[in-house]
Amino acid sequence: MAPFDSLRPGLKGYSDYNGFSEVGGYDKLQDQYFDSVASIRFNNSSCGYPRDDAFHILRHPVNSDSPWPGMLLQASIGVMWYFCCDQVIVQRSLAAKNILHAKGGAIMAGYLKILPFFIMILPGMISRALFPDEIACVDKEECLRYCGNPVGCSNIAYPRLVMGLLPAGTVQLQV
Repeated sequence: MAPFDSLRPGLKGYSDYNGFSEVGGYDKLQDQYFDSVASIRFNNSSCGYPRDDAFHILRHPVNSDSPWPGMLLQASIGVMWYFCCDQVIVQRSLAAKNILHAKGGAIMAGYLKILPFFIMILPGMISRALFPDEIACVDKEECLRYCGNPVGCSNIAYPRLVMGLLPAGTVQLQV
């Protein structure tokens, strides 16, 4: 284990909090995210713009990439399997001291499933809102210039957030 590995969660939390306060909170993030369009883009009016339903979990039942009926059916089956049939969860519940601890373990596991939103999705949205020309690039030449990938620069969203918001001495600890 590297000597500075224990600092990484704290630095990640600091960079995420700093980015969140830089955009001005969740309401301002919504406004800035929908306005985060690269300055150089194609003549197509929709190319490079975020989707109108980007902040909606339950999307249109017919005309969307993840319709809500399918998502709810799939999620209910997946959640039923995970919490009722997965051997690890069943063993955790059976090994609990009492029914209260069994319920608490299941609830804690459910809360831990919310963490990827704060760890992966929110920092990417903050990065696009703060650095739209680099993260939301559409033109092949611009993407090659920023990140070396002609398809898009979403893979540099978190490193760009870290390098743009952390103080100079702490960037090397995080990267």
